[in-house]
Amino acid sequence: MSTSKTISIILIVIVGLMNVTSLTLIKKGLLTITDIDDILYEKIKILLYNYHFVFGALLYGLATVIGLFVLSINDLSYTYPLLGVISLIFVTVSSIFFLHETVSVVRLVGILLMCGGWIFIATS
Repeated sequence: MSTSKTISIILIVIVGLMNVTSLTLIKKGLLTITDIDDILYEKIKILLYNYHFVFGALLYGLATVIGLFVLSINDLSYTYPLLGVISLIFVTVSSIFFLHETVSVVRLVGILLMCGGWIFIATS
């Protein structure tokens, strides 16, 4: 594997981790809003003072910038599926351990099938 391909994969993994971390933090921040009937202004004010949400949003923006760089040096048909599979794996782990969500066996099998599909893409 070439050095540029290795660097690209490392950057894609980093972007995937940043995306998952940012979305997990944003979700934790959104969990502080419990009343659906709150006034929109109050919801926004609550979120802007929630460090989970703010840090998550900033991290998501940074991941987007790095992701655009990675996309500029790689094929979209290679980069996006890899980022998707990496994000899917890390989101599942994050959801289980940090958000205490349950993940069914069927969902886990689906994730494994998607990982297998990415192997076909990576080797083509």
